[in-house]
Amino acid sequence: MKLVKSGSRDTELLHKIAVISSLLSLVAMVSMSSIASNVYAQAEPQFNDPAGVATDSSGNAYVADTFNQRIQKFRNDGTFIRMWGSQGSEDGQFSFPFGIAVDSSGNVFVVESQNNRVQKFTNTGTFIRKWGSAGLGDGQFDNPIGIGVDSKGNVFVTDADNFRIQKFTNTGTFITKWGNLYGNGTFSDPRHLAVDSSGNVYVADYMNNQIQKFRNDGTFIRKWGTPGSGNGQFNLPISVAVDSSGNVFVSDRENNRIQKFTNTGIFIRKWGSSGTGNGNFNEPFGVAVDPSGNVFVADQNNNRIQKFTNTGTFITKWGTFGTMSLASKTESLPSPSGDQLNASGAEQLNASGAEQLNASGAEQLNASQNTKSIDTQDETASEFPSV
Repeated sequence: MKLVKSGSRDTELLHKIAVISSLLSLVAMVSMSSIASNVYAQAEPQFNDPAGVATDSSGNAYVADTFNQRIQKFRNDGTFIRMWGSQGSEDGQFSFPFGIAVDSSGNVFVVESQNNRVQKFTNTGTFIRKWGSAGLGDGQFDNPIGIGVDSKGNVFVTDADNFRIQKFTNTGTFITKWGNLYGNGTFSDPRHLAVDSSGNVYVADYMNNQIQKFRNDGTFIRKWGTPGSGNGQFNLPISVAVDSSGNVFVSDRENNRIQKFTNTGIFIRKWGSSGTGNGNFNEPFGVAVDPSGNVFVADQNNNRIQKFTNTGTFITKWGTFGTMSLASKTESLPSPSGDQLNASGAEQLNASGAEQLNASGAEQLNASQNTKSIDTQDETASEFPSV
Protein backbone atom coordinates (compact mmCIF):
# COMPACT_ATOMS: atom_id res chain seq x y z
CA MET A 1 0.00 0.00 0.00
CA LYS A 2 1.31 3.42 -0.99
CA LEU A 3 1.34 5.93 1.87
CA VAL A 4 0.44 9.58 1.24
CA LYS A 5 3.01 11.86 2.81
CA SER A 6 1.95 14.91 4.76
CA GLY A 7 2.23 18.07 2.69
CA SER A 8 2.05 16.20 -0.62
CA ARG A 9 -0.19 17.34 -3.50
CA ASP A 10 -2.45 14.35 -2.79
CA THR A 11 -2.96 15.59 0.76
CA GLU A 12 -3.81 19.07 -0.51
CA LEU A 13 -6.30 17.57 -2.94
CA LEU A 14 -7.93 15.51 -0.21
CA HIS A 15 -8.12 18.63 1.95
CA LYS A 16 -9.85 20.55 -0.85
CA ILE A 17 -12.29 17.70 -1.40
CA ALA A 18 -13.13 17.62 2.33
CA VAL A 19 -13.72 21.38 2.42
CA ILE A 20 -15.87 21.29 -0.72
CA SER A 21 -17.87 18.35 0.65
CA SER A 22 -18.49 20.24 3.90
CA LEU A 23 -19.56 23.31 1.98
CA LEU A 24 -22.01 21.34 -0.15
CA SER A 25 -23.48 19.85 3.02
CA LEU A 26 -23.90 23.37 4.39
CA VAL A 27 -25.60 24.46 1.16
CA ALA A 28 -28.00 21.51 1.42
CA MET A 29 -28.88 22.28 5.04
CA VAL A 30 -29.37 25.99 4.42
CA SER A 31 -31.50 25.20 1.38
CA MET A 32 -33.65 22.79 3.42
CA SER A 33 -34.08 25.40 6.14
CA SER A 34 -34.94 28.08 3.59
CA ILE A 35 -37.53 25.83 1.97
CA ALA A 36 -39.07 25.01 5.35
CA SER A 37 -39.05 28.67 6.31
CA ASN A 38 -41.05 29.49 3.21
CA VAL A 39 -43.59 26.69 3.60
CA TYR A 40 -45.84 28.73 5.87
CA ALA A 41 -45.30 32.03 4.07
CA GLN A 42 -46.20 30.51 0.70
CA ALA A 43 -49.16 28.55 2.01
CA GLU A 44 -52.48 30.04 3.01
CA PRO A 45 -52.09 31.52 6.52
CA GLN A 46 -53.82 29.44 9.15
CA PHE A 47 -55.97 30.57 12.06
CA ASN A 48 -57.95 29.00 14.85
CA ASP A 49 -60.76 31.39 15.81
CA PRO A 50 -58.94 34.72 15.32
CA ALA A 51 -60.58 37.30 17.60
CA GLY A 52 -58.52 40.47 17.45
CA VAL A 53 -57.02 42.56 14.67
CA ALA A 54 -55.03 45.81 14.76
CA THR A 55 -53.03 47.91 12.30
CA ASP A 56 -49.91 50.03 12.71
CA SER A 57 -48.91 53.34 11.14
CA SER A 58 -47.41 51.50 8.15
CA GLY A 59 -50.62 49.58 7.52
CA ASN A 60 -49.33 46.22 8.73
CA ALA A 61 -52.04 44.01 10.24
CA TYR A 62 -51.60 42.11 13.52
CA VAL A 63 -53.96 39.24 14.30
CA ALA A 64 -54.69 37.69 17.69
CA ASP A 65 -54.88 34.05 16.57
CA THR A 66 -56.71 33.24 19.75
CA PHE A 67 -57.02 29.47 19.92
CA ASN A 68 -53.59 28.97 18.38
CA GLN A 69 -52.22 31.07 21.28
CA ARG A 70 -50.14 33.31 19.05
CA ILE A 71 -49.88 36.64 17.24
CA GLN A 72 -49.46 36.82 13.48
CA LYS A 73 -48.24 39.85 11.56
CA PHE A 74 -49.03 40.57 7.91
CA ARG A 75 -48.44 43.25 5.36
CA ASN A 76 -51.43 45.31 4.31
CA ASP A 77 -52.22 42.92 1.44
CA GLY A 78 -52.13 39.82 3.64
CA THR A 79 -48.55 38.76 2.95
CA PHE A 80 -47.24 36.91 5.98
CA ILE A 81 -44.38 38.52 7.91
CA ARG A 82 -43.94 36.75 11.24
CA MET A 83 -45.62 35.12 14.22
CA TRP A 84 -44.84 34.68 17.89
CA GLY A 85 -46.29 33.00 20.96
CA SER A 86 -47.27 29.61 22.33
CA GLN A 87 -49.56 28.21 25.01
CA GLY A 88 -48.49 29.10 28.54
CA SER A 89 -48.07 31.76 31.18
CA GLU A 90 -44.42 32.66 30.78
CA ASP A 91 -43.24 35.90 29.20
CA GLY A 92 -44.20 35.87 25.53
CA GLN A 93 -46.63 32.98 25.96
CA PHE A 94 -50.40 33.32 25.81
CA SER A 95 -53.59 31.90 27.21
CA PHE A 96 -56.36 33.05 24.87
CA PRO A 97 -55.17 36.37 23.49
CA PHE A 98 -58.37 38.17 22.45
CA GLY A 99 -57.38 41.82 22.11
CA ILE A 100 -54.49 43.51 20.36
CA ALA A 101 -53.46 47.13 19.82
CA VAL A 102 -50.47 49.01 18.41
CA ASP A 103 -49.25 52.40 19.61
CA SER A 104 -47.72 55.19 17.51
CA SER A 105 -44.21 53.86 18.20
CA GLY A 106 -45.09 50.41 16.91
CA ASN A 107 -45.28 48.68 20.30
CA VAL A 108 -47.79 45.83 20.34
CA PHE A 109 -50.11 45.27 23.31
CA VAL A 110 -51.89 41.95 23.80
CA VAL A 111 -54.54 41.19 26.41
CA GLU A 112 -55.08 37.58 27.51
CA SER A 113 -58.42 36.54 28.96
CA GLN A 114 -57.15 33.53 30.91
CA ASN A 115 -53.81 34.86 32.10
CA ASN A 116 -55.59 38.07 33.15
CA ARG A 117 -52.79 40.31 32.00
CA VAL A 118 -51.45 42.64 29.33
CA GLN A 119 -48.19 41.93 27.54
CA LYS A 120 -46.20 44.52 25.61
CA PHE A 121 -43.92 43.62 22.69
CA THR A 122 -41.85 45.28 20.01
CA ASN A 123 -43.32 45.03 16.53
CA THR A 124 -41.04 42.06 15.89
CA GLY A 125 -42.43 40.13 18.86
CA THR A 126 -39.72 40.75 21.43
CA PHE A 127 -41.18 40.77 24.93
CA ILE A 128 -40.92 44.10 26.79
CA ARG A 129 -43.10 43.90 29.90
CA LYS A 130 -46.35 42.65 31.38
CA TRP A 131 -48.86 43.65 34.01
CA GLY A 132 -52.02 42.33 35.61
CA SER A 133 -53.29 39.39 37.60
CA ALA A 134 -56.65 37.86 38.49
CA GLY A 135 -58.78 39.89 40.87
CA LEU A 136 -60.96 42.92 41.56
CA GLY A 137 -58.35 45.48 42.53
CA ASP A 138 -56.82 48.25 40.47
CA GLY A 139 -54.65 46.72 37.78
CA GLN A 140 -56.25 43.32 38.25
CA PHE A 141 -58.57 41.66 35.73
CA ASP A 142 -61.33 39.12 35.32
CA ASN A 143 -61.53 37.97 31.71
CA PRO A 144 -60.11 41.03 29.92
CA ILE A 145 -61.06 41.01 26.24
CA GLY A 146 -60.32 44.30 24.46
CA ILE A 147 -57.48 46.79 24.42
CA GLY A 148 -56.80 50.17 22.84
CA VAL A 149 -54.11 52.86 22.92
CA ASP A 150 -54.53 56.62 22.63
CA SER A 151 -52.18 59.10 20.90
CA LYS A 152 -50.30 59.68 24.18
CA GLY A 153 -49.65 55.98 24.64
CA ASN A 154 -52.18 55.40 27.42
CA VAL A 155 -53.61 51.89 27.41
CA PHE A 156 -57.31 51.06 27.92
CA VAL A 157 -58.54 47.55 28.74
CA THR A 158 -62.08 46.14 28.80
CA ASP A 159 -62.15 44.17 32.04
CA ALA A 160 -65.22 42.20 30.93
CA ASP A 161 -66.28 40.22 33.98
CA ASN A 162 -65.49 43.12 36.30
CA PHE A 163 -67.82 45.24 34.11
CA ARG A 164 -65.37 48.10 33.78
CA ILE A 165 -62.69 49.86 31.75
CA GLN A 166 -59.22 50.36 33.19
CA LYS A 167 -56.72 52.95 32.00
CA PHE A 168 -52.93 52.60 32.35
CA THR A 169 -49.77 54.35 31.29
CA ASN A 170 -47.75 52.83 28.46
CA THR A 171 -45.68 50.97 31.06
CA GLY A 172 -48.65 49.54 32.96
CA THR A 173 -49.09 51.99 35.83
CA PHE A 174 -52.76 52.20 36.82
CA ILE A 175 -54.42 55.58 36.17
CA THR A 176 -58.19 55.22 36.55
CA LYS A 177 -61.21 52.99 35.98
CA TRP A 178 -64.93 53.34 35.31
CA GLY A 179 -68.04 51.23 34.87
CA ASN A 180 -70.38 48.95 36.71
CA LEU A 181 -73.62 47.16 35.91
CA TYR A 182 -76.37 49.75 35.57
CA GLY A 183 -76.99 53.16 34.00
CA ASN A 184 -75.01 55.39 31.65
CA GLY A 185 -71.35 54.57 31.71
CA THR A 186 -71.95 51.10 33.05
CA PHE A 187 -71.67 47.82 31.20
CA SER A 188 -72.94 44.31 30.71
CA ASP A 189 -70.02 42.32 29.37
CA PRO A 190 -67.95 45.01 27.63
CA ARG A 191 -65.87 43.46 24.87
CA HIS A 192 -63.59 45.43 22.56
CA LEU A 193 -62.90 49.16 22.56
CA ALA A 194 -61.34 51.83 20.36
CA VAL A 195 -59.80 55.25 20.91
CA ASP A 196 -60.13 58.13 18.44
CA SER A 197 -57.58 60.84 17.58
CA SER A 198 -59.02 63.11 20.30
CA GLY A 199 -58.64 60.43 22.95
CA ASN A 200 -62.34 59.57 23.22
CA VAL A 201 -63.04 55.94 24.08
CA TYR A 202 -65.72 53.83 22.36
CA VAL A 203 -66.82 50.60 24.04
CA ALA A 204 -68.74 47.70 22.51
CA ASP A 205 -71.21 47.04 25.34
CA TYR A 206 -71.95 43.49 24.21
CA MET A 207 -74.94 42.29 26.22
CA ASN A 208 -76.57 45.73 26.28
CA ASN A 209 -76.47 45.86 22.46
CA GLN A 210 -75.05 49.36 22.39
CA ILE A 211 -71.95 51.45 21.82
CA GLN A 212 -70.89 53.83 24.58
CA LYS A 213 -68.61 56.83 24.12
CA PHE A 214 -66.47 58.39 26.87
CA ARG A 215 -63.91 61.09 27.31
CA ASN A 216 -60.37 60.00 27.99
CA ASP A 217 -60.91 60.16 31.76
CA GLY A 218 -64.04 58.00 31.65
CA THR A 219 -66.66 60.77 31.62
CA PHE A 220 -69.75 59.51 29.81
CA ILE A 221 -70.62 61.31 26.55
CA ARG A 222 -73.29 59.29 24.73
CA LYS A 223 -74.51 55.87 23.72
CA TRP A 224 -76.47 54.41 20.84
CA GLY A 225 -78.04 51.11 19.80
CA THR A 226 -80.91 48.81 20.68
CA PRO A 227 -81.46 45.06 20.12
CA GLY A 228 -82.46 44.12 16.59
CA SER A 229 -81.37 43.82 12.98
CA GLY A 230 -82.40 47.24 11.64
CA ASN A 231 -80.02 50.06 10.79
CA GLY A 232 -78.32 51.21 13.98
CA GLN A 233 -79.55 48.18 15.91
CA PHE A 234 -77.29 45.40 17.15
CA ASN A 235 -77.29 41.73 17.93
CA LEU A 236 -74.27 41.43 20.21
CA PRO A 237 -71.87 44.16 19.04
CA ILE A 238 -68.47 42.77 19.89
CA SER A 239 -65.86 45.13 18.48
CA VAL A 240 -65.43 48.74 17.45
CA ALA A 241 -62.87 50.77 15.47
CA VAL A 242 -62.49 54.46 14.58
CA ASP A 243 -60.85 55.92 11.47
CA SER A 244 -58.87 59.16 11.20
CA SER A 245 -62.04 61.07 10.25
CA GLY A 246 -63.89 59.89 13.34
CA ASN A 247 -66.13 57.36 11.60
CA VAL A 248 -67.03 54.45 13.87
CA PHE A 249 -67.16 50.84 12.65
CA VAL A 250 -68.94 48.17 14.66
CA SER A 251 -68.68 44.41 14.30
CA ASP A 252 -72.32 43.36 14.74
CA ARG A 253 -71.60 39.73 15.53
CA GLU A 254 -74.87 37.82 15.34
CA ASN A 255 -76.16 40.00 12.49
CA ASN A 256 -73.00 39.03 10.57
CA ARG A 257 -72.32 42.54 9.39
CA ILE A 258 -70.29 45.70 9.86
CA GLN A 259 -72.08 48.97 10.57
CA LYS A 260 -70.56 52.40 10.03
CA PHE A 261 -71.58 55.49 12.04
CA THR A 262 -70.56 59.07 12.62
CA ASN A 263 -68.84 59.70 15.95
CA THR A 264 -72.22 60.83 17.33
CA GLY A 265 -73.88 57.53 16.46
CA ILE A 266 -75.69 58.48 13.25
CA PHE A 267 -75.99 55.47 10.95
CA ILE A 268 -74.10 55.75 7.64
CA ARG A 269 -74.03 52.32 6.02
CA LYS A 270 -73.70 48.59 6.58
CA TRP A 271 -72.35 45.55 4.76
CA GLY A 272 -72.18 41.80 5.21
CA SER A 273 -74.40 38.78 5.65
CA SER A 274 -74.06 35.22 6.85
CA GLY A 275 -71.93 32.96 4.68
CA THR A 276 -68.47 32.05 3.43
CA GLY A 277 -68.20 34.17 0.28
CA ASN A 278 -66.36 37.44 -0.15
CA GLY A 279 -68.00 40.01 2.11
CA ASN A 280 -69.90 37.33 4.04
CA PHE A 281 -69.21 36.62 7.70
CA ASN A 282 -69.57 33.83 10.22
CA GLU A 283 -69.70 35.67 13.55
CA PRO A 284 -67.17 38.44 12.90
CA PHE A 285 -65.14 39.49 15.92
CA GLY A 286 -62.40 42.13 15.79
CA VAL A 287 -62.40 45.14 13.47
CA ALA A 288 -59.62 47.65 12.71
CA VAL A 289 -58.95 50.54 10.33
CA ASP A 290 -55.58 51.34 8.75
CA PRO A 291 -54.23 54.87 8.07
CA SER A 292 -55.71 54.78 4.55
CA GLY A 293 -59.18 54.01 5.90
CA ASN A 294 -59.29 50.36 4.86
CA VAL A 295 -61.29 48.15 7.20
CA PHE A 296 -60.00 44.78 8.45
CA VAL A 297 -62.36 42.23 9.99
CA ALA A 298 -61.46 39.09 11.94
CA ASP A 299 -64.08 36.77 10.44
CA GLN A 300 -63.73 34.43 13.38
CA ASN A 301 -65.63 31.28 12.49
CA ASN A 302 -64.51 31.46 8.86
CA ASN A 303 -60.94 31.60 10.19
CA ARG A 304 -59.86 34.46 7.96
CA ILE A 305 -59.22 38.16 7.74
CA GLN A 306 -61.22 40.22 5.26
CA LYS A 307 -60.18 43.66 4.01
CA PHE A 308 -62.63 46.28 2.73
CA THR A 309 -62.64 49.87 1.60
CA ASN A 310 -64.05 52.46 3.97
CA THR A 311 -67.43 52.08 2.23
CA GLY A 312 -67.53 48.30 2.47
CA THR A 313 -66.26 47.21 -0.94
CA PHE A 314 -64.43 43.90 -0.66
CA ILE A 315 -60.68 44.09 -1.41
CA THR A 316 -59.05 40.83 -0.35
CA LYS A 317 -59.01 38.07 2.24
CA TRP A 318 -56.57 35.57 3.70
CA GLY A 319 -56.64 32.61 6.04
CA THR A 320 -58.08 29.19 6.56
CA PHE A 321 -58.50 26.90 9.55
CA GLY A 322 -55.32 25.29 10.83
CA THR A 323 -52.50 25.27 13.35
CA MET A 324 -49.41 25.05 11.14
CA SER A 325 -46.41 27.07 12.21
CA LEU A 326 -42.80 27.38 11.12
CA ALA A 327 -41.59 25.64 14.28
CA SER A 328 -43.43 22.46 13.36
CA LYS A 329 -41.74 22.51 9.96
CA THR A 330 -38.18 23.21 11.07
CA GLU A 331 -37.70 21.68 14.48
CA SER A 332 -36.54 18.36 13.00
CA LEU A 333 -34.03 19.92 10.61
CA PRO A 334 -30.34 19.63 11.54
CA SER A 335 -28.71 22.83 12.68
CA PRO A 336 -25.53 23.76 10.78
CA SER A 337 -23.53 23.87 13.99
CA GLY A 338 -20.20 25.58 13.48
CA ASP A 339 -21.05 26.41 9.90
CA GLN A 340 -21.48 30.06 9.11
CA LEU A 341 -22.79 32.02 6.13
CA ASN A 342 -21.46 35.52 6.56
CA ALA A 343 -23.39 38.68 5.65
CA SER A 344 -20.99 39.69 2.86
CA GLY A 345 -22.08 36.71 0.82
CA ALA A 346 -18.82 34.75 1.16
CA GLU A 347 -19.43 31.12 2.01
CA GLN A 348 -17.33 30.26 5.03
CA LEU A 349 -16.84 27.00 6.87
CA ASN A 350 -15.82 27.86 10.42
CA ALA A 351 -15.48 24.42 11.97
CA SER A 352 -12.25 25.13 13.80
CA GLY A 353 -11.14 28.52 12.57
CA ALA A 354 -8.49 26.92 10.34
CA GLU A 355 -10.59 25.60 7.48
CA GLN A 356 -11.97 28.46 5.42
CA LEU A 357 -13.27 28.80 1.92
CA ASN A 358 -12.68 32.42 0.97
CA ALA A 359 -14.11 34.44 -1.88
CA SER A 360 -10.84 34.99 -3.75
CA GLY A 361 -8.48 32.17 -2.84
CA ALA A 362 -7.55 29.02 -4.70
CA GLU A 363 -10.18 26.99 -2.92
CA GLN A 364 -13.25 28.39 -4.72
CA LEU A 365 -16.22 26.83 -6.44
CA ASN A 366 -17.10 29.06 -9.37
CA ALA A 367 -20.06 29.04 -11.70
CA SER A 368 -18.26 26.89 -14.25
CA GLN A 369 -18.12 24.17 -11.62
CA ASN A 370 -21.92 24.31 -11.25
CA THR A 371 -21.88 25.77 -7.77
CA LYS A 372 -25.31 26.54 -6.33
CA SER A 373 -25.70 30.07 -4.95
CA ILE A 374 -27.32 30.77 -1.62
CA ASP A 375 -29.66 33.69 -1.14
CA THR A 376 -28.92 35.11 2.29
CA GLN A 377 -31.60 37.78 2.00
CA ASP A 378 -34.64 35.61 2.67
CA GLU A 379 -36.81 38.12 4.53
CA THR A 380 -39.35 35.56 5.65
CA ALA A 381 -36.76 33.27 7.23
CA SER A 382 -34.95 36.13 8.97
CA GLU A 383 -38.11 37.63 10.43
CA PHE A 384 -39.67 34.45 11.69
CA PRO A 385 -39.15 33.88 15.41
CA SER A 386 -39.57 30.39 16.79
CA VAL A 387 -43.10 29.64 17.96
